[in-house]
Amino acid sequence: MGDSRLKRVQPFRSRVIVLAVLIALLMIPMNVTAESSTPGESEADRATDWIVKMRDDHMSFASGRNMAGFMGDASQRTLGSDDNTLVVSFEGDTRASDAVSRLMNNPAVEYVEPDILYHYQESFIPDDPRFDEQAWAQTVNLPEAWTVSAGDPDVVVAVIDSGIRSDHPDMQGQLVEGLNYMDDREVNPHDTEDRIGHGTQVAGIIAAAGNNGEGIAGSAMNVKLMPMRVGDNGGARISRISEAVQDSVDRGADVINLSLGSETPSATLENRLQYAVDNGVVPVAATGNEADKVSFPGSYNTTIAVGASTLDGSDMTSFSSRVSVTDLAAPGVGVLTTTYNAAQGMTGYTTVQGTSFSTPIVTGTAAIIASVNPDLDVHQMRALLQDTSQKTFAEGVTGTGAGLLDANAAVREALLPQFGRTWLTADEPVTNLVTQRTWLWGPHSYDLRAEPYSEAEHGYRLVAYYDKSRMEITNPFGDRQSEWFVTNGLLVNELISGQMQVGDNDFEPREPAEVPVAGDPVENDGPTYASFTGLIDVDGLEDGQLLTQTLDRDGNVSEDSDLGDYDVTTTQFIPETGHAIADVFWEYLNSTGTLRQGGQYVEGRIFSPTFFATGFPVTDPYWARVTVNRTEQDVLIQCFERRCLTYTPDNDPGWQVEMGNVGQHYYRWRYDAEPGGPTGQDPSSYAMDNLR
Repeated sequence: MGDSRLKRVQPFRSRVIVLAVLIALLMIPMNVTAESSTPGESEADRATDWIVKMRDDHMSFASGRNMAGFMGDASQRTLGSDDNTLVVSFEGDTRASDAVSRLMNNPAVEYVEPDILYHYQESFIPDDPRFDEQAWAQTVNLPEAWTVSAGDPDVVVAVIDSGIRSDHPDMQGQLVEGLNYMDDREVNPHDTEDRIGHGTQVAGIIAAAGNNGEGIAGSAMNVKLMPMRVGDNGGARISRISEAVQDSVDRGADVINLSLGSETPSATLENRLQYAVDNGVVPVAATGNEADKVSFPGSYNTTIAVGASTLDGSDMTSFSSRVSVTDLAAPGVGVLTTTYNAAQGMTGYTTVQGTSFSTPIVTGTAAIIASVNPDLDVHQMRALLQDTSQKTFAEGVTGTGAGLLDANAAVREALLPQFGRTWLTADEPVTNLVTQRTWLWGPHSYDLRAEPYSEAEHGYRLVAYYDKSRMEITNPFGDRQSEWFVTNGLLVNELISGQMQVGDNDFEPREPAEVPVAGDPVENDGPTYASFTGLIDVDGLEDGQLLTQTLDRDGNVSEDSDLGDYDVTTTQFIPETGHAIADVFWEYLNSTGTLRQGGQYVEGRIFSPTFFATGFPVTDPYWARVTVNRTEQDVLIQCFERRCLTYTPDNDPGWQVEMGNVGQHYYRWRYDAEPGGPTGQDPSSYAMDNLR
């Protein structure tokens, strides 16, 4: 099945459909309270509860004698806070078929639909040998995603299911207050304890506590779960699910998991899901466990629909629906998770199968993505998950959607906009030849990777390497509007000192970098970063001094009065590091030019804040003889914490001051590898395609 979505189903609004349903009802000679079934009956045929949607201009009808006359001895209640929608239970002598027939012919009624049970997508247990425990997490690359984030504790996932066992060891500290929608709701509104185990199984896959020395780790082990208890062994009614969806939104959920479904659509539930989407909440739903049947709510375009693959992700399971709308797949067999055994009254762990359990793997990943990029709506989230999915299924296999979930690629993709915006402002005009100046970062990122850093969530942070520097996101939950959300490393400090920084105060000893600071990378006798090692702590020059001092590769400082002819002086002494900045560099750091901001080109300061890109100066400016394009030239070099600036008087005016290729130099020093072409997930390409 392709990516096209089913059109919005009009449940029982067509008179032809209504007539067919009523004929079917009238052909069943039974009181509507009967539970027996006849072969060929649908769930709508057996419905005892119905949902009645009143038109806005006819609400007086619902509360007056007219409604009582239509309903007889049936009971009724409003659907949550929606006074326009009633849930009617025919439990006495009044026949549902008669009442529904009368209601559908009344102009006060917009539509009527059966409040059927949506069934949990129960486990399908194959005869295959048991797979290794939690292999499902490896299949979708969750451990790699966790190096970036395992979710923000402020992000909440609503689990609309049978409840969650709060006494399970792996649920300790994971739950926020939820709601009970069962018959005892008035007495125990917050009793969300799971009686059958299904909800606890789903919850463990999403957010079982991780790194706690207990049991398993959930997909988004750091987020919180909101248990919304809507069903029992028989399933869950649409009315309860619909209320829970709306309440989940109103109570602050960010993602909703729906590991349940039916082949019968519901306008009531679809409306509540649209309410969720309109409020920025992302619903994720199962596609169903019957290969030849469609399932709702998974087939609505308001949900991300998840099918079930084999444990290794190489094929689809035989039971996963081939006709439901499917956005992507995740493992749905051999999934180890938390559980509750009602017969024994004990919590524990079990291996489960079904789309009920592939769905929460995607839900957990969506929760991580919502943690690092809370601006994504359900359609953007779906596109991101699909665009980054693994293409593991053979051509022609149906029910796969875009492919197999790749949690690592998806979480990284979610942070590309932040890197991309940082790049876009100064370097997009250079890319598009709107202006001519040196790159601030470079044309593209050549490596996007997680690197160790003590203060990051799990000891790793996501970085993007460019020719001129390295971008970093250490705290993906920080203030995304701050100019310091994306930082660029103190790479020059590391290259000069030989101390590789792996935390705010943690360093790994290396050797100072024997890499030329400026000019050609080979056959160049100019200074290296190691040449500056002994010059960090020297007393710096004062303001207004003519620059004539030179530096050679061995770190020796000399004087050459002839260099005074270039008339470059020091200015702007920086007390924090004790060095003054060369006037040509200070002019550059305060220069204006064409920028890309707000979707248009504007004139503004290239460096704002002034030292964001460079940091403070850590050396004095020195002249050196440097080989540039195989020609030896006079080049003025001054190193700052993050960048080294060069001034080449013989260059054309627009290129006399340039950023050194510190990003390339650092990459070679740290990884002993050459930078390549654009990485597969390049923030610059993302920015050009999506942020301009």
